[in-house]
Amino acid sequence: MDATTASLIGASIGALAGLGGGWLNGWRQSKIEHQKWVRARYDAIEKDARLALADLTKKLAAGVHAICWLSWKAKYESEKLSERDLSAYDTSMQTLFPDIVGSRVILAALSKETHDLMSPLVLKLYAFDVRVAEGAASFRKSPADGIKALAACHDDCLQFDLVLLEEVTRIGLPKA
Repeated sequence: MDATTASLIGASIGALAGLGGGWLNGWRQSKIEHQKWVRARYDAIEKDARLALADLTKKLAAGVHAICWLSWKAKYESEKLSERDLSAYDTSMQTLFPDIVGSRVILAALSKETHDLMSPLVLKLYAFDVRVAEGAASFRKSPADGIKALAACHDDCLQFDLVLLEEVTRIGLPKA
């Protein structure tokens, strides 16, 4: 084999090795970029799910506190409880409940598991609202009976406020 042929064969092998190495490096870099994209997407969903959980928790806490304030007034300042207090409560809850539903939809879309864990807390708030509504209806017929029913919600509501914090802490970061 003469020197020119050997040089051509060597150059060809070198060129093929360079092309193969370039292709392999590009393929590997593409795979790394894809993994980075997948991780970034996962991180974004996880962040959005945490924000959705925080938003739902904030709205549940607002509902609990509205019930606590009304029931506190019934228990400790019953002579000051009025139809205006009941109407203000109704107005705040009528605004809050659609927001809670919206927050649940967003959380469910991002993390069904976290939504499912939060649902009993939402249903508990709804049950408290029913108790308040029954107490308010009773108040309109017989103020003494209504005050008694509303005041009876107070201790349970305070307990639920603690449970809400404990449960959300237990649920922790949602799995996206």
